[in-house]
Amino acid sequence: MIKAIKASVVFAGTVLLLLHPQPATAAQEADGLNSVESLDEPEPLITASNSSAAEDLYNRGNTAYEAGDKKAAIEQYNQAIATNPKHANAYNNRANAKLSLGDKSGALEDYSKAIAIDPSNAVTHNNRANVSYDLGDKTGAIEDYSKAIDLSPQNSGAYYNRAHAKSALGDHQGATEDYTQSITLNPRNANAFYNRGNAKLALKDYKGSIEDYSQSITVSPQNANAFYNRGVAKSLSGDKDGAIADYNQAITINPKAVSAYSERGAVKLALGDKGGAIEDYEKAAKFYQEKGQQPKYQESMRRIQELKGQPEAEKPSK
Repeated sequence: MIKAIKASVVFAGTVLLLLHPQPATAAQEADGLNSVESLDEPEPLITASNSSAAEDLYNRGNTAYEAGDKKAAIEQYNQAIATNPKHANAYNNRANAKLSLGDKSGALEDYSKAIAIDPSNAVTHNNRANVSYDLGDKTGAIEDYSKAIDLSPQNSGAYYNRAHAKSALGDHQGATEDYTQSITLNPRNANAFYNRGNAKLALKDYKGSIEDYSQSITVSPQNANAFYNRGVAKSLSGDKDGAIADYNQAITINPKAVSAYSERGAVKLALGDKGGAIEDYEKAAKFYQEKGQQPKYQESMRRIQELKGQPEAEKPSK
């Protein structure tokens, strides 16, 4: 007998929004994300230059940063800080540059120094929270996102990021509330609808999750993951035909959406379409094998063999 398969849901789980830093008096609101896979790269704090030596070095650092030469930028920020050890923006920008070079620990240290000098900068709190999240400190990240929100209540990105951290800790209700606030402030953020749909799905609010995935699709109609997740929600709510339609669309957008083939196969099987299920499982097996995901490949092959009434194939020797 074929075992019931628990549908996997694609989360925008690797996405954190690094806000573009500005002076503490005007934290910039995030307009959204570049994609569901990548991080937005932070930009320097841009302030009016003056004739002081520290500001001249600081502005040179900003110029180098914007030109893509992060190492040269760090050298200039180092000199600016040596000239003026209380230059909070220089610490923040040096942290941004270190982060772009993969030095997360160094970035965290510099963000902390910037906050110690100027605790009123919402963007620096947000940036430190992002690094804390990446380093595994979800609780510390939430504390900094909360501080950023206290300092800049209209910042949709901080709500979005805090929701992401809450969801990672299993607080899906709290995440839903924060995504809602982020959407209120920025109703064109497709990923906020998408992730709120994920949180609602975790709460088994299938109707609400379907509505949110639909809103995400309206804003970003080429998001295969949104169609896939909406298909999962429809399947769990009993709408098998609707689920297949969404899996079809996910595959149209991304012909290598392996999970969509696997889940569509499971739904076809539930509807009595054994041949269609085998066909989808075979496609899923092919892609899993190409991706080197051996356990999932073996599971797909097991399903195919059970459906065909064949014995399981021997596992390949290592």
